[in-house]
Amino acid sequence: LGREFTRDDVSEAFSIEPRRASGILNYICNRHNDDDICFDSRLHPVRGGRAQLVVRIRAVESRPDTIRRQRTDRPGGKVSDRQYDRQMAHWLLSRPAGGDTAKLAAWQAACPVREASC
Repeated sequence: LGREFTRDDVSEAFSIEPRRASGILNYICNRHNDDDICFDSRLHPVRGGRAQLVVRIRAVESRPDTIRRQRTDRPGGKVSDRQYDRQMAHWLLSRPAGGDTAKLAAWQAACPVREASC
């Protein structure tokens, strides 16, 4: 929390393509429920290219019990897309900083999508 980051930082931290990282930042900055993540964003001009989005997370409301309770199946047997998006966004933003492998392993084990490898 508190350090500015770009899509390149997200791409490197999560080992994903920069385009996907850009989509995640876009989701965080443009979602409709903005009471759980407090952030600042700005566009940084890049010479010879498009301006780059820079984000700084100031606070994240921690609700781990709520997330687990929200994961209820609909009659069709699937979690709604909106619930899934919220769970994944909260999980991604809760990634521990630093090189503590135990905390990272616990974070990975808490992945809301059990079928996928997070």
